[in-house]
Amino acid sequence: MSIVTRSVLESVVPASGSRWIQKERDLAYLRQFFENRKRIVGLTGAGVSTASGIPDYRSPGRPPHRPMEAKDFVSSEANRRRYWARSFVGYGRMCLARPSFTHKWLADAERAGTLRHTITCNVDGLHRIAGSRKLTELHGQLHTVQCRTCQHRLHRFDFQILLQKLNPTWNAGPLHPPHPDATWISSEEASNYEQQADSWIEIQDTTTSLMRPDGDTVVGASAIANAIIPDCLRCGGGFYMPEVVFFGGSVPEAVTAEARAKVEEADGLLVMGATLTTYSAFRLARLAREKGIPIILVNI
Repeated sequence: MSIVTRSVLESVVPASGSRWIQKERDLAYLRQFFENRKRIVGLTGAGVSTASGIPDYRSPGRPPHRPMEAKDFVSSEANRRRYWARSFVGYGRMCLARPSFTHKWLADAERAGTLRHTITCNVDGLHRIAGSRKLTELHGQLHTVQCRTCQHRLHRFDFQILLQKLNPTWNAGPLHPPHPDATWISSEEASNYEQQADSWIEIQDTTTSLMRPDGDTVVGASAIANAIIPDCLRCGGGFYMPEVVFFGGSVPEAVTAEARAKVEEADGLLVMGATLTTYSAFRLARLAREKGIPIILVNI
């Protein structure tokens, strides 16, 4: 994942056939946009999840932050301790998030046949919980982890339980199971998680938090220094990594190809809650422009 400068962004949007939706009167234009097109593709960013309680990176007042890069996570055990200590708290709170009006609206539009597909930069999984099924998650999702050595996968919720048992002084509040509508677990598994609730450890809150869209949260230095991170449960020698595209990493080729194909098939690109400053999203808007596909940007 890399960042696009504002000057480069402005070379693409707004462009001929594109428009910024900024005022109430522009809603009529948005309505007309949908009425005149049958193959609209949505492209969403962190802004669609702020109403769900998950902050974005770039709203006014947000402090600057550079997420951990993949090479740092892979090369350093100390960095992995830092990542998991902070993410443990953030993920516990992220599981409380529920889809916003925008997530639900996009899912409804898909079911109604007015939205062909949704491409998201977000890793929170809220589009899936809202009911979107024609979905490309450019940067992956936080709800599974995978061993770097043998590719053994765990639900992130199970990994949370492992972390809490190994680090009983950590606190994320009471653990909350994934939403039963989430498609990365079965309904039976969700029910089993609910039944385990009485046995989860509740511990004192000794952390301060500043959660970010990737679940990263500020915690005390002692929690990081003393962190115990589980090795792979299958091979014993590997370490788990969340199935997301880290800052500085590359979107998998198959995911990129799918997203490009969906844009090329579209007759309109609806961008919501995204600044298009990440290159993976920007290049899709650039592709739409090159193909003469109208672009609408909605940011509230």
